[in-house]
Amino acid sequence: MVSAARNFWGLRRRSGSRHTRSFLRRRSCSRAKEYKFDPFNLSAALAARDKKGLWLGLYQALRAGEKPEAVAGLLAWKARSIGDKKLSRELTFLYHDSHRGAGDLELLLERFALKL
Repeated sequence: MVSAARNFWGLRRRSGSRHTRSFLRRRSCSRAKEYKFDPFNLSAALAARDKKGLWLGLYQALRAGEKPEAVAGLLAWKARSIGDKKLSRELTFLYHDSHRGAGDLELLLERFALKL
C-alpha cells in the first residue's frame, strides 16, 4: 500500500504546488520582531544611577530602531516605580519640551543620561 501525503481533510497534497511555496514564503517572512537591546538593562541603569550604562543602553536602543518616545516612556515608568518624583517629572518635561520645539528628544535624552 502506497501512502500519499494527505492534509487534514484527507485530500492528497502536492508538495511542490504554488500554494505550498507561497505559504512557506509568507511564513518565513512573518517573523516576530527581535530586540537588539535589553530594556531591562536600560531601566536597571537608571535605577542604579549609572551614567555610562544608561548612556550605552540609550544608544543601543536608538540604534536598534526604538522610538525616542518609547524610550522616554520606559525611563519615566522606571523613575515612577522606584519612587523618584523629581526624576519622573524631569523625564516627562523632556518629552513635552521636545514636542514644544525645545530640541530633538534623542538629544535631550542623551543630555539627561550624561548629567544624571
